[in-house]
Amino acid sequence: MNKQKSLNIRLEEFINEDQFLAIRALTQGNANESQQKLAITTLMLNIGGFYQGSFDQDNAQNTIFNEGRRWIARFIYEVGIAPATYFRRETPNKRPNINKK
Repeated sequence: MNKQKSLNIRLEEFINEDQFLAIRALTQGNANESQQKLAITTLMLNIGGFYQGSFDQDNAQNTIFNEGRRWIARFIYEVGIAPATYFRRETPNKRPNINKK
């Protein structure tokens, strides 16, 4: 039997019981629509720190870690709002170069 190690974190510091149950239902593939929305929102906002600042003036490693968390949250957000045709695009969406003279 494959026994997983615990992350050794206190989940209640980050999420409440409803959020916990929603994430669990999502990972098990039986979340209803409300649980799906709560789970994704929780992952983006609470766990991913989407709206949190990432800079830690006392610890560069924390800054790097926080930016990694926010990248995942931003990725989920972008996929969630992007039109379905975005994924099937043949050429990447090029942004205009505002620095070009």
